[in-house]
Amino acid sequence: MRILVTGGGCREPVDGVRALVNTSTGRTAALVAEEAARRGHEVTALVGVAEVVPEGVEVVRFSCFAELAGRLEGLLRGGVWDAVVHAAAVSDFSVAGVWEEEAREEEEGRLRVVLRRVEGGGKVDSAGPVWIGLARNEKLLAGIKGWAPGVVLVGFKLTVGARDEVMEEAVRRIFEEGADLVVHNDMEEMGRGVRARIFTSPGEAEEVPTTEALASRLVGLLEARVLS
Repeated sequence: MRILVTGGGCREPVDGVRALVNTSTGRTAALVAEEAARRGHEVTALVGVAEVVPEGVEVVRFSCFAELAGRLEGLLRGGVWDAVVHAAAVSDFSVAGVWEEEAREEEEGRLRVVLRRVEGGGKVDSAGPVWIGLARNEKLLAGIKGWAPGVVLVGFKLTVGARDEVMEEAVRRIFEEGADLVVHNDMEEMGRGVRARIFTSPGEAEEVPTTEALASRLVGLLEARVLS
C-alpha cells in the first residue's frame, strides 16, 4: 500500500513572534506511519507542529492551515495513493486580522471601542488590549476524495466529555465527509483507560487501550480493505 498520514498541529501566526497553536503532539500519526512502514508499506507523513516526528518514512512539513491545505492537495493530486490517515489537528480558524485598541467608552451597558488594524508582520504592541479576528477554515477531510478518488480514508474526531448522543452525531458527520473509518478520542475517557474507538461504520466500533494498539489495529483494517 501507499499511505499518506497527516499529523501534528497547525501554527496560525498572529504577528511576527506570536501564534495560535493547539496541543497536538503528533504521536498517534507517528506511530501509525511507523507501523505501516514496519509492515512494508510505502508511507509519506505530512507533519505540522509536533513533538513526535515519525522515523523511517518520507516526511513533508507544514506550519499553518494554508500550508497544510496546499501540500495535502498537491501530494494527493500528484501521486497514486491507496489510503489516507488524516490525523492532523487542523485549525478550525486562521487569523484574519489583528487590531490594537485606541479608545473605549461604556455607556448604558454598551461598550464602544475604537480599533486600529495592525499591518505588516512585526510585533504587536503589548502595552494595551489587542483584538484578534478569526476566519473559519474549510474542512479538509471533505475534499480528500475529490483529490484522490478511491482512497480508503481514515478521519479523526476529538471530543471532551461528550455524551453518547453528541459523540455519535460527531462521528456520523465525519463519515458524511467521506471517511471510511473514524477514530474517536474523548479527553475524559482517555484518563479512564479508553485510548480510542475505531468506528468501521456509524454504529459499529471497537475500543483500543493504547496508542500502539490503535496504530496496529488501524493499519490492519487498512490492509484488509485495500489488499483483500
